[in-house]
Amino acid sequence: MRDTILNASPGLICTSNALMQDIEVAVASAAPKGTSAVFLLDIDKFQRVNRTFGHDRGDELLVDVCSRITETLNFIAEKYALGHKAIEKLGSDQFVILITEAKQPDIIFDIGRELLSCFDRSFKIKNEPVHLTASMGYSTYPCQNNKPSELLQFADSALAHAKLQVNESLVKYTPDMKEAAEQAIRLEHDIEVALNERQFFLVYQPQVCLESGIIVSFEALIRWNHPTRGVVSPIAFISEAESSGQILQIGEWVLQEACAQASSWIKRGFAPTKIGVNLSPVQFARGDIVGQVVDSLMRAGLSAEYLEVEITESTIMADLEKTIAILHELRDIGVSIAIDDFGTGHSSLGYLTKFPVDTLKIDQSFIAGLTSRNPDEKIVTQAVIDLGSKLNMRIVAEGVEREDQLGLLKEGGCHMAQGYLIGKPQIAQRLDKMRKATKDKPYDTPAISQGG
Repeated sequence: MRDTILNASPGLICTSNALMQDIEVAVASAAPKGTSAVFLLDIDKFQRVNRTFGHDRGDELLVDVCSRITETLNFIAEKYALGHKAIEKLGSDQFVILITEAKQPDIIFDIGRELLSCFDRSFKIKNEPVHLTASMGYSTYPCQNNKPSELLQFADSALAHAKLQVNESLVKYTPDMKEAAEQAIRLEHDIEVALNERQFFLVYQPQVCLESGIIVSFEALIRWNHPTRGVVSPIAFISEAESSGQILQIGEWVLQEACAQASSWIKRGFAPTKIGVNLSPVQFARGDIVGQVVDSLMRAGLSAEYLEVEITESTIMADLEKTIAILHELRDIGVSIAIDDFGTGHSSLGYLTKFPVDTLKIDQSFIAGLTSRNPDEKIVTQAVIDLGSKLNMRIVAEGVEREDQLGLLKEGGCHMAQGYLIGKPQIAQRLDKMRKATKDKPYDTPAISQGG
């Protein structure tokens, strides 16, 4: 194995056979002399650099990153008296790093930390500071009967776990990750089948106006009618769909289906109501979300005023500038914007005035503790209601399950409520009967009709 290699490998991990052979030979020959490790490093959200500065500048920055990692790797090799050391570039923003003959297995994690420290200092593009972060997975040999040929694959599995962590950017491979990876592959296949065989369906949960008690909106929620597992909650498959990119196809289908249902209700004489559709951060990062919304509205013959897209704070903050631009485009065509699960993200309240938002949905974790005997939760909830109201936003309380919660929300000036007390998510056919029977006033409580 060559020392300190820096090549732009055209292949992905799964097809970089020459690289895997190099690793296998080097690791096998060094095994009697100590522990070997393969690190797979991924620069987080590097596509933002390319979008902002262009691909040429992005390539120049990658050269600087390579140089800094190489310099750090040379220092580490001397510090720990390692055998071989190597670095090779994979794809656009990943690097594989090999070390051999570490005398003590427990120093491998420290070496990983030192490699990631390359990103503690900012880089520069045209004398402008650029702050980068990275995630890294690694595997070691010998360890738990693994083979040298598997090290890169295992490091890739560990990297996938590292990308999902909030507070830890360095993850070591463990055998359970292989099982998780196999499950993910099976789930990805099942999702593909579900899309082709129309196993997904939507349920709709009503939102009522607390002043009148009348349904003013429905949130569309996806479910999966799995052939062997029965009805599956989105919690079980959305994360994998986002990782695989299948969320783009799922999200487009949800938009079309929800718009068609809202249009059907209006055409059949029901009172016009908004329909809320949740959007994934992947749809903002990789999809043509504005084009899909316009297409879905046109196909359904639905006016844009009856569609509300729901996003989380974390979705906005993932790529603030791009997401806000997309939200303005949606707003310009008449679509409403809601921040879902408000209060659980990491955005500054100062940003709230910059977001083109019509609705704040208070997360159910706040509503769950809302009682007359819990003044702290009441203060927090009231603060959100007051803030949103002053910014001319509609306030929706999620997860309302008790009448005392409903009364306190009405008393505090909350505009709308959603939860099992109002109505469980149901398929459209069942909602048709309910809407006809109740005239869109499904839950007329004293808290609503008498003002608390």
